[in-house]
Amino acid sequence: NTEAEQRYQSAKDAMTRYMLDVEDWKRESSERFKLFMNKKESEISKLRNSVISTIQQDDNQLETLKQSIENYIKQAQEEDVTSETFKPPATPKLEQPGDISARESTVLTNNWTKAKKLFKVLLPYDLPPVLLDYREQSTLREALDEIKQLVQQKKVAQIHAGNLHEFSFFHAEGNDRTSVIPLSSTIGSLRYTSVRLSKTTPEDKDIMLVKNSVNELLASLQKDLDRGVVSDLLLPASHSQPPPKPVGLVVDCPGFEVEAGDPKNLPISEAPVRALMDIDKNTPYYSHYFASRQHTNFYGDAGKAGPVLVSLELPTREQKDLFHNNDLQLRALVRTKYDDEWVFIPADIKSSKRKALQKAIEAGSNYRDKLVGLKLKEINSSVGPTLLSTLEDRLQTKGYKFGVLYVKEGQVEENAMYQNVDGSADLDEFLKFMGTTIKLKGWDGYRGGLDTKSDTTGTQTIFTKHLGWPIIFHISTMLPFYPNDTQQLERKRHLGNDVCVVVFKDGPEPFLPSTSKSEFNHVFAVICKDHTVQSETTHYKISFAYKGGIGMADPLLPGPASFPATQALRELILTKLINAERRAMYAPGFVTKMQKTKELQMMAIVDQIRQASG
Repeated sequence: NTEAEQRYQSAKDAMTRYMLDVEDWKRESSERFKLFMNKKESEISKLRNSVISTIQQDDNQLETLKQSIENYIKQAQEEDVTSETFKPPATPKLEQPGDISARESTVLTNNWTKAKKLFKVLLPYDLPPVLLDYREQSTLREALDEIKQLVQQKKVAQIHAGNLHEFSFFHAEGNDRTSVIPLSSTIGSLRYTSVRLSKTTPEDKDIMLVKNSVNELLASLQKDLDRGVVSDLLLPASHSQPPPKPVGLVVDCPGFEVEAGDPKNLPISEAPVRALMDIDKNTPYYSHYFASRQHTNFYGDAGKAGPVLVSLELPTREQKDLFHNNDLQLRALVRTKYDDEWVFIPADIKSSKRKALQKAIEAGSNYRDKLVGLKLKEINSSVGPTLLSTLEDRLQTKGYKFGVLYVKEGQVEENAMYQNVDGSADLDEFLKFMGTTIKLKGWDGYRGGLDTKSDTTGTQTIFTKHLGWPIIFHISTMLPFYPNDTQQLERKRHLGNDVCVVVFKDGPEPFLPSTSKSEFNHVFAVICKDHTVQSETTHYKISFAYKGGIGMADPLLPGPASFPATQALRELILTKLINAERRAMYAPGFVTKMQKTKELQMMAIVDQIRQASG
């Protein structure tokens, strides 16, 4: 009857208005997000300009260093190494028996070009050490040429050429006498060690060993000297560098940003411990909003920008009846290797698909310049939805894998950490707090790269879920141990490929992030049990270290960073780890790899689309 139809129409109109309100809210949220990202882009641009300026300054300092090297070589060529210039300053006649003789002092001074020279250069940040062995070099010039080549190639300082120093001198002190030996210091992290020689140093030995480690220096001297003994080791104040200071549980070192808690941040009870970043980038938009609705798809090739895939929502008959002209907003999804961007476009019922496609491209902010004017072909509807859903599924994050590296008290070397066979009671308690122990063999859930068929990656691990995301932990002590492998490469194969690593410490020694040589490790969550708290509830101290300027992950740690082991703390740790990994994906190295992977996946789908089209 008429009354029933009116009630139905009224309800239908109310539902339509509600849907429009929802779409308006989504559109407004999208605009706010774009404004936020534009602001971030501006900040990133400023940072990029600052880095470029720093590199230019470093290049200027590098040029100054090159000139200094050339001048020093020229001076060394022009002057006789046996002349007074290279002799120690005049001193009163030695009267105390047993002191280094004038001849021994002269040997140390004049024979520096023939001395055994071994410089172990420790690099800043996470670059591997470079061993410069000059024992086979016949002249100082050859040694300096090699250093200069490394400097020019930026293998010893990368873009941080500003850390380079001009020439200094290595001092071999023998009681009252000081022999001055020219030394080239390639980077700021090199330690200058002065050796006080014994009274019985033999005359027929030339000594010039420079090492970064006191223990290595002692070992080398004992090996090379028959009767020589090192009685003292000095670090000249003019060349010494203050040791890095710990911040919380982490050593503050170049290339890393440390988060050790700030009282200004929200306490855990009020912090957004369940707020994940980039939710829109981890939503299967095509499957949710296109696959089950009327839509059409297009593909094309944008040259250097790679394959392009566009999905357009089409208005239904009901929508056409209810809306006129541009009142209706329809979804569009544009996919490139750079990003997936979804936009709303006005649905002109009378316009063609091509015009709607053009509107979708013009509405985008990430790809507009690359795609405007590009000719796209429509995808056959019989294969498009299946292939595009497959692509989306392949590119979606299925879960997260985080490393757990156990560090015993007193351990500071990476290899020693990976050698730990068993954990501790504190580690076991922490793992139980974070998740559930599962047997790997036969496990049918998210496995994070671990073997679930034949136990080749251990027999068990820790698993949990957080906000719907499955999480597997790669625990160093649960991965296979090989006694004859000093580096434990099988363990490093897993933890070394994890973006985020939890470093669980038993001792008080702060963790040095640059200890890890992995190019994938970008975030370290350093955690230890706080034994100073007198409470029935376990407390944990927590600090984070972030590599390469990726920024701190939310929620930020309040201070002081010692917290009771509550559900809120567990959620905070897991949320920070997920957000930290997502932030790390914006690091240049990851961006390039992810774009390449996505481009290859899209190319494979486009090839299948072309084959299906004949």
